[in-house]
Amino acid sequence: MRFEQRAVVWFVLVSGGLLAGLATAQPALVAVGSGFLVPLLFGLAARPPRLPEANVRVSADRVIEGGRVELELTLAASNACPWLEVELRLPERLDRGEAPTRRVLALQTGETRTLQYGITCPRWGAFRVASIRLSARDQLHLRSAEVVLEPTTTLRVYPSVERLRRLP
Repeated sequence: MRFEQRAVVWFVLVSGGLLAGLATAQPALVAVGSGFLVPLLFGLAARPPRLPEANVRVSADRVIEGGRVELELTLAASNACPWLEVELRLPERLDRGEAPTRRVLALQTGETRTLQYGITCPRWGAFRVASIRLSARDQLHLRSAEVVLEPTTTLRVYPSVERLRRLP
């Protein structure tokens, strides 16, 4: 868990307003500074964001050049996650088609959500399928937690029959 830049800015506003108001004996500056104090205290007192459990499954680990595999990401939230950013990072030689690489979700306590991505394999080779970045934030975006799920599956894309026939 880490603090976002927004939390630091709010702390500086609170501190600056309170100190300037006390130093100059002007209640208006104290009121402005304390106005930022309430959300800051609320955000820091709330439960820190927790990342859901993630499970990645690939439909096949071998495919012919030009073929398609399905990547399925299952997220299971044990605690509510009001802001969860999911980013799929594919190797350059794999194509995700029209699907977005970044999605923002909200998960309730006990909710399970499955995201599916279709991956086309235009070139032959061996690839680590995809790394997935999960980033959770609290409601006021004061704190965040982040993890990168590294691929454990190697996708083998074999040359097409036509390509093999063209070999001398």
